[in-house]
Amino acid sequence: VQWVIQYAPPSAASAFVHRCGRTARIGQEGNALLLLLPHEETYLEFLSINQQVTLMRMDLDSDIVNMTTKIRKLASRDRQLMEKGIRGFVAFVQSYMKHECSLIFRLKDLDIGGSAMSFGLLRLPRMPELRGKPAPGFEDADVDIDSIRYTSTVMEEARQRKLQRARDAIPVAGKRKRSGPQDEAWSKKKKKVEKKKAADVKRVRLGFLDKKT
Repeated sequence: VQWVIQYAPPSAASAFVHRCGRTARIGQEGNALLLLLPHEETYLEFLSINQQVTLMRMDLDSDIVNMTTKIRKLASRDRQLMEKGIRGFVAFVQSYMKHECSLIFRLKDLDIGGSAMSFGLLRLPRMPELRGKPAPGFEDADVDIDSIRYTSTVMEEARQRKLQRARDAIPVAGKRKRSGPQDEAWSKKKKKVEKKKAADVKRVRLGFLDKKT
């Protein structure tokens, strides 16, 4: 392994060192890259004290290509890719909230909109962690999420069957389910009505039912 790239610092500093150790083995050279937001740079001081690790700043080239649009376009054509992006973003946010350096990695300081765009999300997922929090810079993609199909025929057919079952389970407005047997003979129904009328007359005579005049 020549490069170890960490999109975000692991929740434990020891895990950071362990990840970096996957490169430069058996006397070989290797590189480890950690991506940090400007407000997270204090983490470098924490690593130097806690793990005796010193990192060098890597300046980015000005001609870096923004891949966000391309990633979102790919996600709009492949449901499996879209769902992977959602799961990755959810895991990232939840991990961010549980980081041991909670004074450095605070959710209120996180660029939620930019992070969601970097995962190629087409819509922001409904998460209790994000309730009431703004997401500046994020725009919903102009695409019908339900129409995005799996590239796998097996997975797409299974999804369509699931959708059909859900549609079949929705009750039709204006129709009520009739209780009792649906194919009961008319003669039996008539006898039940007559029997009920006779019972009502008897109750009126006994004074248990107020008969309307």
